[in-house]
Order: sequence, then structure tokens, then C-alpha cells
Amino acid sequence: MATILVRYRDDDGAAHASRLRRSLLQQMSHVQVVLKGTSDIPEEVSGQVDLVLGIVGPPLPPAPESKERQGSADQFEVLLCDALAGGVPVIAILTRGAALPVCLDHASVPAGSPPVAAVELRHDRWGKDVEAVAGAAEQLLADLAANPRQAREVQSRRAADASLAASLERLRRRYIPHDRAWRLVVRAAVVLSAVLLVAIAFAAYSWHASAPVRQIESSALRLAEAGGADDAKRALSDLQRIAASSKDPGVENLAVQRLKKILLDKSSRRDNRKQIRLLALTGILTIRGTDITRDFLAEGLQNADLGEAPLAGVILRGVSLKGARLAGAVLDRADLSGSDLSAAYIAHASVHEAKFTGADFTELDWFNARGFTEPQLASVVRATLEPCPTDQAGVHSVKAFELRFDDEYNGDYHTLSRSLQDWLSSVWTRYRANGGMCDIVDRLLTGRDI
Repeated sequence: MATILVRYRDDDGAAHASRLRRSLLQQMSHVQVVLKGTSDIPEEVSGQVDLVLGIVGPPLPPAPESKERQGSADQFEVLLCDALAGGVPVIAILTRGAALPVCLDHASVPAGSPPVAAVELRHDRWGKDVEAVAGAAEQLLADLAANPRQAREVQSRRAADASLAASLERLRRRYIPHDRAWRLVVRAAVVLSAVLLVAIAFAAYSWHASAPVRQIESSALRLAEAGGADDAKRALSDLQRIAASSKDPGVENLAVQRLKKILLDKSSRRDNRKQIRLLALTGILTIRGTDITRDFLAEGLQNADLGEAPLAGVILRGVSLKGARLAGAVLDRADLSGSDLSAAYIAHASVHEAKFTGADFTELDWFNARGFTEPQLASVVRATLEPCPTDQAGVHSVKAFELRFDDEYNGDYHTLSRSLQDWLSSVWTRYRANGGMCDIVDRLLTGRDI
């Protein structure tokens, strides 16, 4: 019984191949028809096939996986050409207007090769086309049977292949006598190699992933220990660049944590500590934006030195600033709603349009800051609101303000620079004026419910 192998592309020829096999068996009951896709190992049937039928479809459409599919198509044509080179006749079954593969074209087939035929197979003429395929197959099988010389050459080639395979098997058994043990050794070596490669890849990834962390730590240390302004600015610039370029939120959080540590560090005695502190604050605002509530809500900014800090528009809702030094800070349009500002130092700070709704002003000398309005002070916890200082006669006199300033800041008002004295004097003058903020606060306190 002759054996016919039907080869097809895995992705677009399986349906044609299955239907053709059924049709051929109905017309050629004396043959055996075997189906093999592109991915099937050709050596499984290479020594048993008398005729190969190849289901050739049109070129595959381009797609994201086009390279992979094109590779599959090339492999399919190679299988047909290899069969011909191995002495097996081939019939190309052309579907959907497909062209004959180049290697099967009569102009390309070497002299002395087995015969090649091409038959078109269409759905609308399936019965007649199958008859043509069966006729071509019968003819090629008959020619093969009628040409004993060619049959002997094919058998000789197959015998040679079988002999070579047997020789290789004998060599393997001779030089690898313990086949089972050797396979175990090879498998173990493969597993160990795979584990080693995974370990190396993981180590390389970990090293690469930890690089930003090491760079953040290094830049933060350089900033904290910078001896000059230029060195400090370069260190901060490097830290911000690394945090911005990293896609890992953990790196950004680490950068902010290291800047917070520098901002809140009170142990440093460097001459440029104030500059470094303000640079650290600037770095946090650059990374996070204006809303830094989440970074300070839990730990707070108690007793933090934020003197002359650029906090315009900053959002610190509910954050504790108890005892913080805010002297000279710019708090314009900042949102400090619900914050604890008790005992904070706020002299010559600017608070224009800042929000203090529900804030605790206990022992806060608000009258030493510039820009407070009635709506702002009316929105704080009134029980904590401090009145303007008065002298023995109960008057909001300049002398009373000076004495309160000396007591609050442990210093002498008259030792301040002339510009600061003039600044405070102008603020006090506006607050002390009739109907000014001192009178407004007195009215607010008189009407408070304690």
C-alpha cells in the first residue's frame, strides 16, 4: 500500500488538508494518507512516504507577528523542497490563487529529480479538482512503480539514511554506555545552567534597579555635606534628575525622605546650614509639587527651622507646625487649614491670602506678621487667638509691641537692622490704627464662646 503525505501550513492549511484526505480516501482506497503540519518533525515519515501533497496557500498578510508567520511559510516550502531532494515526488496543491513555490518550478528542479506536478484546488469545483489531484497522484505512483530503477534509487537512498542512523546509534552506545545516567547528567547540567542564568539575570537586574537608589543616597550625602553653594546646587540638581528619570515611585519617595532628613536636621553646625536647608525644601517642592501634606502629616514639622522658607502656595493641611520657626517665611496663598501653629515664631512673615481655617494659634504672635485680614483670623480656633499686646494703660502702644517682641524672641528689638525695625513698625502701625486688626481681634475675642 502506497503512502501519501499531505503537508500543510499550521496556520492556514489544516482545513483544506483534512477535507482533501477524506476525499482522496474515497477515490483511492488502496493508499494510506497521512497529514502533517509545518511544526511536525519531518524525520518521522521521511523513510515511509511515496508521494507528498503540499497545500500551498497565498502569501500570508502582514501582521504584528509577521516575521514569525513568514518564517513558518518558508519552513513549509523548505519541507516540500527537501522531500523532492530526498527522491519523493511532490504535487503542489494550489489554493486561493497561490503561486507555485520557486524550488518546485520546473525551471528550478535539477535534472534526474522525481517528478513535480501542480493542481489547483477550489471550493466551488472541489469534486472535479479532487479528481484531478487523485489522477495526478495515481499517475505519479504508477510511474514510480513502472520505473524500478528510480524506485531502487529511492530505496537505496532511504537504506543509506537508515544505515547512517544505525551507525550513529552504535557510536553513541559505544562511547556513552551508560545512556540513562548520561541523560540524567545532561539534564542536571541543563537545569543548573538555567538556574545559574536566572541567578545572573536577577543579580544584574537587582544591580541595575538599585543604581538609582545608590545615586539618590550619594547625592543626598553630597548635599548634606556640601561646603559651598555651587556644590550644594549641583548635588540637589543630580538628586532631582535621578528622581524625575526613575519610573519607580519608591525612588521618588526615597529622595523626598532624604531631603526631609536634611530639612529637619538640627545637629549640623555648618555655616551654610540655612542655605542647605532651604535647598532641601526646594527639592521636596520640585518633586512633589505644592501639596506636601502627605509627607509631613504623620511626623509633622514641630520645632522645624523654616525661617525665610519659600512656602508660597504650599498645602500643609492639618500638619503640626508647633514651635516651628517661620520668621521671614513667605506663606502667601498657602493652605494651613487645620494646622497646629501653637508657639510658632512668625515675625516679619508674609501671609497674604493664606488659609488658616480651624488652625490653632495658641501663643502665636500673629501681629508680628504682615498681611493678616479679618476673615483669616475669624476662621481660626478663636479660643486660641492672641490679642495684640497692651501697655499698663490697656493701650496697644508701640512700647507694648516692642516689649512683647523682646520677650518672644529673646532679644532686643533695637538690635535689629534698621530695615527690619522699619518693617515691623509699619506693620504695627496698620494693626494698631483705629478699626485695624487689633480692634477686630478684640471684637472677635469679646464675642467668643469659651
